[in-house]
Amino acid sequence: DIQSTDRFKEKFLVGLPKELGLSEYTKWQNVGETLKKYKEILSKSKTEIETLHIEVTGKPVDVERLSPKAKVLKASLKQVIDETGIGRDEIVSALESLLEEYRR
Repeated sequence: DIQSTDRFKEKFLVGLPKELGLSEYTKWQNVGETLKKYKEILSKSKTEIETLHIEVTGKPVDVERLSPKAKVLKASLKQVIDETGIGRDEIVSALESLLEEYRR
């Protein structure tokens, strides 16, 4: 589909590089170099965002890196904890005990 190809080219080979401050990218032989530039720009941007966040809030950026299964487990545990009304110390103790069982 030529129209789809044109939109792809416009978005990813012209638009994205412009957004990232790079000139138009249409030569496929430079893929490695272009990706390296993208990664450098994105990495620098991430660092700037994290630094600004710390300056503004006084706390580091909280990036949750749980898998979908772990997120489901967390939600289930939260629901059970809310329903039972147990305290923080009991939660910590129960989780530590559970972790010990899984270490064996």
